[in-house]
Amino acid sequence: MRSAALFRSALAFSAILVAAGTLRADVVRVLRLEIPAGAAFRVENLVGRMRARAGSGGQTVVVATIHAESEDLAAGFRLENVGSGDAPNIRVRYPNGVTRIRYRPDEEHSGVGFLRDLFSSFEGEHSYDGRSYRVGSSGGKLLFADVDIDVPRRDAAATFRNCKFIVGVVRLPNVPWS
Repeated sequence: MRSAALFRSALAFSAILVAAGTLRADVVRVLRLEIPAGAAFRVENLVGRMRARAGSGGQTVVVATIHAESEDLAAGFRLENVGSGDAPNIRVRYPNGVTRIRYRPDEEHSGVGFLRDLFSSFEGEHSYDGRSYRVGSSGGKLLFADVDIDVPRRDAAATFRNCKFIVGVVRLPNVPWS
């Protein structure tokens, strides 16, 4: 009798753990692109966090950490220069065929919790990379890209763009631009 109750409790606890695990992206993939030293550049991302920091190397390095609910979706992401060699425009390109994206920033991504919920909204239609996306906290495919940009200490010519309506957070911690 007691072992049956213990078994049911363990089974219920396991089901809760499995359900909680499905709320987060299961697949992580890293994409990397280098930009020549001294080049003025742009970085674009539709959904996720974008953070720039002073790097130690001689080139600007853009790293997109892809979070997706499946291998197929993660493999569909690309990090490309859609500009020129002299004026790079680095864009995180989302998988073809995806028009609805589910995204809910956790505390690591939002950083502002209650105030974020009061004064900002990422939900709605967004035009990005020549396509329309519906981004919301429910429905759609769970996927986003966190972008880190390591900029050489001597370079200051950069534009960071998370799309027309920011869906995520842009952080520039301790970047000495002078």
